[in-house]
Formats: sequence, C-alpha cells, structure tokens
Amino acid sequence: MLAQSRYLLYKSHDKWTNSQKKRVLLLFELYPDLKKAYALSQQLRIIYNNNINKNIAMLKLAHWYKNERN
Repeated sequence: MLAQSRYLLYKSHDKWTNSQKKRVLLLFELYPDLKKAYALSQQLRIIYNNNINKNIAMLKLAHWYKNERN
C-alpha cells in the first residue's frame, strides 16, 4: 500500500480523487509520522510557491523551522 501511494504524497491534497483521499486517510492512520511529514512538506510548498521576495520567504522559512522545533 505504501509503494502504491508514494506518488499521492507528491501531490497537493486538493488534487486527489475521492478514492485517493480514502487511501491516504487509511495510510495516515497506519503511519502517523507520514501524515506529519506530508503536512510539513505542504507547508514548505506553500512558502515556496507564494513568495517571490527572497527575504520574505526566508523569514517565513525561519518561522516554520522555529515552530516545528518546539
């Protein structure tokens, strides 16, 4: 199941089909660390995609890193 779902984890959750959503929910139940890792990667994706200014992106990245360390 993990091998079949690896490409799902590269996609944003809003691009999943209904069957993919069901599979991911089961996967996240079985592997809670995977759910956390997916959330972290999506947060980084948002920082990267939404910030054209390098200084703002670096500041948001620093805040993201600080929040995840606590």
